[in-house]
Amino acid sequence: MTVSTTPVDKLPTAAQSAAGRWPAWLEAVVVALAGALFFRLLLSDLMVDDAPAYVEALHANRFVWDVAHLWVQPLALVAFRLLSPALNAVQLLEAMNVTACALAMGIFFRTLRLAGLSLSRALAGVALLAVSFNIVSLGPTAHIKLLVFPALAAALHYAVRWESALQAGRPSLRDLAISGAWLGVGATLLVSVLPMGPFIALMALWAVRRQGVGWPAAWRAGLAFGVAMGISGLVFLLAGYLTALMTDTTDAGLVAFVRGSVADKDAMHAGFFGFVEVPARIIYSLIYNFAFLPDIGSLGRAAMHGMVHDLKPYAPRLLRDALVAGGTLLALGAILWFSVRTVLQRRGHLMPFGFLLGAAAFAAYWNLNDPEHWFQFTLPIVVLIALNCPRRVASLLLFVWMPALAVVNLGLYGVHKARFDVAANVQDAREKIGTQGLYVGYAGYPGEPDSSVLPVPGMQRLRLDTLFYASRDAQKIHAQMTQAIDTTLARGGRVFVFRVLDEGDWRGPILALSMSGLSRTELSRTLRERYVIADETVVGGFPAHEIIGIKREVALAPQHP
Repeated sequence: MTVSTTPVDKLPTAAQSAAGRWPAWLEAVVVALAGALFFRLLLSDLMVDDAPAYVEALHANRFVWDVAHLWVQPLALVAFRLLSPALNAVQLLEAMNVTACALAMGIFFRTLRLAGLSLSRALAGVALLAVSFNIVSLGPTAHIKLLVFPALAAALHYAVRWESALQAGRPSLRDLAISGAWLGVGATLLVSVLPMGPFIALMALWAVRRQGVGWPAAWRAGLAFGVAMGISGLVFLLAGYLTALMTDTTDAGLVAFVRGSVADKDAMHAGFFGFVEVPARIIYSLIYNFAFLPDIGSLGRAAMHGMVHDLKPYAPRLLRDALVAGGTLLALGAILWFSVRTVLQRRGHLMPFGFLLGAAAFAAYWNLNDPEHWFQFTLPIVVLIALNCPRRVASLLLFVWMPALAVVNLGLYGVHKARFDVAANVQDAREKIGTQGLYVGYAGYPGEPDSSVLPVPGMQRLRLDTLFYASRDAQKIHAQMTQAIDTTLARGGRVFVFRVLDEGDWRGPILALSMSGLSRTELSRTLRERYVIADETVVGGFPAHEIIGIKREVALAPQHP
């Protein structure tokens, strides 16, 4: 039985009617340029996640090979050798990431136009992609994990184009092979896109079969995608390995070259915590992919694990997050409901589901809310709005939900981060802490602007998470902390404690440390029992507590060896 679905590229789109006035690609170029401007305006001087490590490697002029994102740093180094000193390391990384985002926006806009969307709806779809939280978080940074974005957008574009042609009765395996090739490229930039391959191939097979075409043609479609992806990925993997050999940046064989990075990454994933927590974390992370929720996730998990016994003091913050999360969950539920219903009615498109299922497979395995492994959900979900949702539902999502997300994500996060004055706040921290003082806090990045990424030269930092992961001995960390503070106070230095004394802050890495044995509650108790602590103040743009001195009764108590 043949599906009676109007082919996407046969619909009377504004792009087609405008063909006589301007080339269709020109619209995509304008959108890409607008995207570049948007992310350029959101750039922040704060260096987050792996950005400092990338900058250090560029300055050292060395290749860093990691199969999890094989070509990311090497491409940056090649570009740096070509473009410096016109661009410094940070400027280059930011330019690469912003350009990748802009290209993805242009490609995605073209996909939506080919899907039959009017200009206004296609622009709203691109805007939804651009203002989704993980894109706002990852895009305007020197943390170049979004280099994969254009390849992923291109893979989805050609997959949708192939399925549209299939529904029109004129399928071309060329588009499907191009989609596979782009996904193979993407897998060498970010390994979490790799699991999409089998699911997309399966969707291609299903798409052919539901058109009433025989199994041989279905298998040819699945193989065309899979073979193209395999060849493309293998070519870039071998190119990376040979480059590593020629530059003396590896002495391992090919198998060891791959397995070494895989073993390192496997040790980092959270693992399986149970049949309740894993689905709950996936749902939360999917919501967080679209909407900034600064408190409900960390406080909720802390309460689940018995570390927070009274949520009333945080009610306003939790209510704000609950409203945003509830609206986003409703929107995502509607998208999936109508999309699945459309497919079950033998209409709509299947290929976006391959991208979704592949992303979900890696998310279930990794089991951590890392933005770089969750933004992949955004592209296929917005495509499903365009292709599989009723027009009225799509209108609500594009013209109500999207502006709401823009207000939340840009108002609470994007604009605040972009306006953060790093130079002024570094100077403030330098004046208050200086080289004789002590910063007590964490090294782990909580996913939003934080004192851990404030670049203050010469400032002594006591990073509790780094110390704990080196020894796994909580008592030893308590002793190291008090000794470092006492020594600093004895020489007349000032001591500031960041995040440890904030009872409502359970963002990473605090919760993970508490679950692993270094309880933040116990750290706070140790500090409050031993020291005189001033009220909360602001240091370097972030809340902190200053330790004034050792309590008199503690200082006078007999010291035991």
